[in-house]
Amino acid sequence: MKIVLNKYLNKIKFIIKNDKVLFFQIVLLLLLLLVIYRGFHHLPDKTEINEILMNSKQKNLYIIDVGHGYTGECKGNHVKLEDGSCFYEYQYCYDLYKKIDIMLKKSNIFSILLDTNVLVQNMPINTRVREVNNIVRKVNRANITTLVISLHANYTSKNPDATGVEVYINLEKQKNILDASLYNEAMTNAAILFANNLAHYSGLPLRKSRGKEYKLSELRPEDCGILKRTKCYAILTENGFFSNEKERNKMQTDKFKTNIAYAHYASICEIEGIIPYPINIFYEQ
Repeated sequence: MKIVLNKYLNKIKFIIKNDKVLFFQIVLLLLLLLVIYRGFHHLPDKTEINEILMNSKQKNLYIIDVGHGYTGECKGNHVKLEDGSCFYEYQYCYDLYKKIDIMLKKSNIFSILLDTNVLVQNMPINTRVREVNNIVRKVNRANITTLVISLHANYTSKNPDATGVEVYINLEKQKNILDASLYNEAMTNAAILFANNLAHYSGLPLRKSRGKEYKLSELRPEDCGILKRTKCYAILTENGFFSNEKERNKMQTDKFKTNIAYAHYASICEIEGIIPYPINIFYEQ
């Protein structure tokens, strides 16, 4: 490795010494590529966020996390279909996000899509957590809180008939929240709201835990970093089982996606204290 590195360093030194024009052309090209990358991977800065929030007069900032990732060729969380194509959890959740975004904009509610490199790379959990916490630090408007909503779909190889929707939260990170005394009550109320709306609009059963509408993330320590390590309110929704063929067929329809998206939208509207637009105006959008 060291030999290879030295080889490339020697090439760079040779170019700098013998062809300064070529060297500057390479530097300019790299800078151009950086600008293009930043254009595709741009999250709003503090000034942009605060200006938008002030104009929209909303109570909270909403960050939408499209869970896991997609890298093509049936990589990432997926199931292979009979025709050789794949059902991707990421693509399904991104479709949900696009619908949620349309609905929120209709009600003048601003949200941030966490993964801006759509269908390009898998954003690792550590990166997603870091991006959320960076955004939280940028928000300095008084009385504004941040809620990250992580969209997922369920899969199990143990029970092909498993069905339903789930909502996960974490109640052990109060130390990361400024208003820690209010965190548990606010988070459980939000989870119950999302859970009931998801069950109502999807028509799927709500999978409960210990008789409660929500599930605690400590039951799933392997993939709940977005709940445990973000320094804000956070909720994770499981929007159907794509391991269940009958349910997966529903999940591929535009109407079902609209219903699931509307459940999230209606929940956010209730948190904001506004009346959501009727669901029928969003079908086929």
